[in-house]
Amino acid sequence: MHGRIPVAVMVVAAALAAPAAAQSLRCGSSVVSAGQDAYEVRRACGEPLSITDRSEVDVRGALGPNETRRERRIEEWIYDRGAGGMIDRLTFENNRLVGVAAVARSSTGTAACSDATFAQGTDEAVLLSRCGAPAQRTPVYEERVARDGARGERYAPVRREEWIYDRGAGTLPRRVLLVDGRIQRADTLGR
Repeated sequence: MHGRIPVAVMVVAAALAAPAAAQSLRCGSSVVSAGQDAYEVRRACGEPLSITDRSEVDVRGALGPNETRRERRIEEWIYDRGAGGMIDRLTFENNRLVGVAAVARSSTGTAACSDATFAQGTDEAVLLSRCGAPAQRTPVYEERVARDGARGERYAPVRREEWIYDRGAGTLPRRVLLVDGRIQRADTLGR
């Protein structure tokens, strides 16, 4: 076994040496990375296609003599790199970049906003990129409470929105129900 490195050691070493691709994004000649301030990211990457924000409240000592509540502001920014590029979601907590995720490949042209775009499970970033902003957005408030059994709680909103798309002459409007950023249901409306 002299001179041989176990495969498991090589795999761990490779994982540690590899850059965290999901933690950075190239914007022109700049690279933005986890930990950067939202202002710095906006300066490097420009205005996003869309911004969704929410807050979560962590509670410690729930119902005890010293209950502490702390709010976390979470924003998700969507960038569309254009034809053949990627649609990326950047996640910020309290104005600090904490994650970068490639959502889908961008597409353009007249077929971009096709009926297939309205399939169940489609990410809102893809919908926005291919069909643009909806004619109407209606948010519906819902909240989940997770309790850890040690008097700790997390209050987190469930993002429920109803969007209506009027795609113009020759097509019927579509009503889309999104839950936590994914299409749950899409209906065709009459004229």
